[in-house]
Amino acid sequence: MSTLQQVPLNFNKNLVISNTGGTLTNDGGLLLVSEFMHQINFSQLVKDNLHFQEERKYFKHSKNHLFQQLLMQLLAGYSNDTAANTLAKDVSFKLALDQLVSSQPTLSRYINRISENELDGVARLSQKLAQLVIKQRQQAQLILDLDSTHSDTYGKQKAVLLMRTITAMATILYWPLTKFPAASWGLNCVLEIFTPLMELKIFYGQFCRIMQAKMF
Repeated sequence: MSTLQQVPLNFNKNLVISNTGGTLTNDGGLLLVSEFMHQINFSQLVKDNLHFQEERKYFKHSKNHLFQQLLMQLLAGYSNDTAANTLAKDVSFKLALDQLVSSQPTLSRYINRISENELDGVARLSQKLAQLVIKQRQQAQLILDLDSTHSDTYGKQKAVLLMRTITAMATILYWPLTKFPAASWGLNCVLEIFTPLMELKIFYGQFCRIMQAKMF
């Protein structure tokens, strides 16, 4: 008796998922990723938001397709583009990409030639995907979780006075608003990133007490 109902995939009607045993590939989960991308019309989202400059005269794989192949590889845990040659022989990977799998040199050239403007398109695509999630959840507010950098100090450790001051302020709900370089904490320009997307109400003074964010 089957323990899992057979499920057909919409992006490829010739594929059916079932629990009949056997092992074909280590990356069979990519077929479910392809099904999800088909459901959200991901290829059209890529086409609408990614505008790559095409200087090649003869090519087999469009840059949009190369982007999707790179994304698939990253989702499967292959961070190195050299994995493309091995994955080109993988049944599930070829099915997920409609049999069009580029070689490692082609994928490497694509990565090295991506411009800053083209990366902006990737950011737009990310925003569109985020909007799909927000719409699906019917979410009207966005909550930012900015963690404290507090760390207890003892004796004559460096910055002990600063940390004791922060601890004292925490008892009356005051907290300093600080911004660190990206190399240190990954928070560089955080306000500049969110300002175009939100209305920020910040009460300035020696210390920032309240920051409220409301989505458009």
